[in-house]
Amino acid sequence: MTAERICRKCGTSRPATSEFFPASARCRDGLEWTCRACGRERTRAWAAANRERKRESDRLYRAENAEHVQEVQRKYRQEHREECTERKRLWRIAHPEASKEQRRRWYYAHSHYANATAVAWAASHPDETKAATDKWREAHPEAVRAMHHRRRARKAKATGTHTADDILAQYERQSGACYWCDAEVGQDYHVDHVVPLSKGGSDGPDNLVIACPTCNLRKGAKMPDEFVKDLAVAQVAAA
Repeated sequence: MTAERICRKCGTSRPATSEFFPASARCRDGLEWTCRACGRERTRAWAAANRERKRESDRLYRAENAEHVQEVQRKYRQEHREECTERKRLWRIAHPEASKEQRRRWYYAHSHYANATAVAWAASHPDETKAATDKWREAHPEAVRAMHHRRRARKAKATGTHTADDILAQYERQSGACYWCDAEVGQDYHVDHVVPLSKGGSDGPDNLVIACPTCNLRKGAKMPDEFVKDLAVAQVAAA
């Protein structure tokens, strides 16, 4: 029969084994007089009162025992897979911006692996890939326009670049009206290069304006002064 031992901290009687009492060479029977539960509570209290020292101590330990720490973490994740997955899911919901930044850093550090994995998945799931792409393009029209312009700029070897946010900012500055004819464009608008890419124009924000489809298609590769004259003639003829 296992002997009992009373913890000197909490006064609880527990079996005198290493499961309940830490080992100690100072004690006659090789076990501490304070139970493990009280020891854990004491450690938590100290860590709460000395956060910076605890953080630095943990950092040094991980640096000096990197392989051991990784192995312990790997085993824990294997044994508690569902619990870890759920905890990560809840964290992502509670911290969307931090989660997005974490994924961005991971993809940047593992871009080759991530791209290869994405390409392999897309090749084996063509229908799902097309559906996801169509859904994304429908939900992000400004980003699609920006990508289209960047592709054209690369072909023309143009300088400068812009983002979907730059397009939205220009739309706000023009209050949703065509740069050339002042007509309301709503969501059916084109992004026009004031100086065409084929004439050496930049793909940067300073060379972009919001135009109605009619004006953008009519302008084509014309320089702004040339198009303004043509537009004035067309408006006089229409009147």
